[in-house]
Amino acid sequence: AILGLCMGSFLNCLAWRIVHGESALKGRSHCDVCGHVLGPRDLVPVVSYLASKGKCRYCGARLSARHLLAELATGITYVLVLLKYDISLQTLEYILFASLLLGCAFADLEGYMIPDRFILAGVILRPVFLLLGQEPISAWINSILGGACVAGALLLIVLVYEKLRKVEAMGGGDIKLLFVT
Repeated sequence: AILGLCMGSFLNCLAWRIVHGESALKGRSHCDVCGHVLGPRDLVPVVSYLASKGKCRYCGARLSARHLLAELATGITYVLVLLKYDISLQTLEYILFASLLLGCAFADLEGYMIPDRFILAGVILRPVFLLLGQEPISAWINSILGGACVAGALLLIVLVYEKLRKVEAMGGGDIKLLFVT
């Protein structure tokens, strides 16, 4: 649960930084409004948000409840996966995959985009776990065919809809994510 809460905080911060054009790995966490660098006591998942009553300690601005919800959702997800699959390679796979999907969701909620960095992480992770499973060749073929069929069908629907309605129906990130999943 603690690892999930911490990862939820990290994934939410990572998504926010990518959407807003900041470096994903450089720099310190800061208030979204005033930019003040956060101290250690401001970075404790869930506790810091509740202790500060959802406000920045430095400027008093109201913080988005999404920070708290991201941490809780990730913590709960990690616990549920662990309870279902115990300590196993499958647990690791599902926790990493859930983290990827949650990161995509946080970025999509923040800026209506699914960053290619998250898609690339999925493209790297998926084959590794396919190779570690039973019948890796069959799993690879099924994964590629399934991804291509689902993403291809959705792409076709989106292209037809956009052609008929002359509006953007869906971003490419959603389609790429479906291929990876």
